[in-house]
Amino acid sequence: MNEHVCKLCNYKFSSKQMLNKHENKKNKCTQATEFKCNNCKKCFKQKNNLIEHQRKDVCNKIKNNNEVNQELNIMVDDKTIKEIITSVTNNKILLLKAIGVQLSDNDIMNIINSEISVQSKIIVIKSCINKVKSNATNSNITNSNNTNSNNTTNNFLINSFGKENTDYLNNEYFIKLLNNNYGKDSFLKLSNEIYLNKDKPDNNTIKIDNLNNKYCKIIENDKWITTTKDKAIKDLFNRVTDILMNFMDDLEESIPEKRRDIISNYLEKDVDDEYIKETLTELILKIYNFTINDLKN
Repeated sequence: MNEHVCKLCNYKFSSKQMLNKHENKKNKCTQATEFKCNNCKKCFKQKNNLIEHQRKDVCNKIKNNNEVNQELNIMVDDKTIKEIITSVTNNKILLLKAIGVQLSDNDIMNIINSEISVQSKIIVIKSCINKVKSNATNSNITNSNNTNSNNTTNNFLINSFGKENTDYLNNEYFIKLLNNNYGKDSFLKLSNEIYLNKDKPDNNTIKIDNLNNKYCKIIENDKWITTTKDKAIKDLFNRVTDILMNFMDDLEESIPEKRRDIISNYLEKDVDDEYIKETLTELILKIYNFTINDLKN
């Protein structure tokens, strides 16, 4: 079998077409890089991209998930988990632990009683089976529930803009997102999930409370500062598209090549492109509505 390898970053691709696309994309390799993941051998142009990749532990998660399923020799599907968490039984905790959920009783109830969608609960619970979980997810859900149930001061710190916590977004989330949406919708839904998620208040790092001026507010080092909408939205666009592109590379075997090409062609457009401008205008309205509703509560 022929190997399709970039001579600059040494990353291996599944086909010659994907290699050609990599070599000719907007942010293509320009020089050999020293920033290589020791697990999957993927190389990165910048050190911070390697650190982000390692922090998410994407390549190991794929391997570990497969190993766990083989060891258990059981199928814990979405339907089974949904039946448990939506049932009227008082034995939900025992039933979830019986299928391998490694969480405390309190953490399990926090997930069940949280205001996230049933599908989101299923994803979180599946990620917690046999310790394939993110501690940050459990902590954030707990903080969110405490915020909703108590009229007390929030005891969490908001992340700085551009450094939002995305550890709770696992491979399954991105496989579903990218297989069911193309470029525009993938971008808007991921932006909404990260920045406009009531269950992740530590990620609500941008506010737009006026559509008639050019300013907005972002959080930096626990303080709200004023900046221009153009700059903030451009930075947000670049961060979200980088996340999507990185996951498409990491999960290329789970997403059809033609679909990856269509999504990539959209995400690699410049922010001055008319289609992107239309998308960002829609995003600004979403942020505005989220901000206004938050101020009313």
